[in-house]
Amino acid sequence: MSSPKIAVLGEVLFDSFADGVEVLGGAPFNVAWHLQAFQQPVILMSRIGQDSSGNKVQNAIHAWGMNSECLQRDPVYPTGRVAITLLEGEPQYSILDNQAYDYIDFSLLTPPQSEWLYHGSLALRHASAMEGFLQWRPSYPGKIFFDVNLRAPWWSQQQLQALLHGVDWLKLNQDELAQLQPAGANIQDQLQSLFETFGLSAILLTQGADGAQLHTADGKIFKASPQAASKIVDTVGAGDAFSAICLLGLINDWPYEIIMERAQVFASAILTQRGALVTQPEFYQSFIRQWRL
Repeated sequence: MSSPKIAVLGEVLFDSFADGVEVLGGAPFNVAWHLQAFQQPVILMSRIGQDSSGNKVQNAIHAWGMNSECLQRDPVYPTGRVAITLLEGEPQYSILDNQAYDYIDFSLLTPPQSEWLYHGSLALRHASAMEGFLQWRPSYPGKIFFDVNLRAPWWSQQQLQALLHGVDWLKLNQDELAQLQPAGANIQDQLQSLFETFGLSAILLTQGADGAQLHTADGKIFKASPQAASKIVDTVGAGDAFSAICLLGLINDWPYEIIMERAQVFASAILTQRGALVTQPEFYQSFIRQWRL
């Protein structure tokens, strides 16, 4: 069996809603989950606790057919948890400190022979995790898709500067762009500064209700307009759904305009679901047929 084309690194956690509902989440886990559903196995590299929540994660992964060989169990720290409240439909996050995903042991991870590595910044918020990752990353042979996922107070400019070097695709939203590049007369100037400073190949800028834009290093721009959702339940995980389809398109050599169109369609479909994940395989079947996967 050939090696998976995509590796995913970062947090696995439970999104806990105010009404008591708990949903498996974490941006990297959401991306891996969707890719698995689209018949694209991934290497998931994360860490969960040796607790009942960790057992639930393990069971869900096995039931979904995902590989858990690189899913570490931590004897001290608990499986990650985030409290989510909705303010005018937008998720507000309360992220707990010292979760199992903060302590991924990079010495136990053999760099995967994949085409792409997807990761964010949250699981690297602690200095020890950053150090371990920055020592580990140079031995990874593929391209890197970095989703910054800035969550106050769990990031710093210094951290982001270190992580941005060597990245191929960068994904961020308008607020995150403003935090990373406060200087600049307009969005194009802010993006150009990132291209010039870090040698990026592409920047994916998500804009909520205004859709998304893909900017390439050679000056091309590809836009996606939001799809009308029949019933928006919440926006949790819509950006992760977008990332998953971008990665799916990259390994299948879809033209950029097709990647953007399909990513927006799928992200809009996720808006009709509670939380970031869909546990019914049939939800994905219409996309699989339409896209001939």
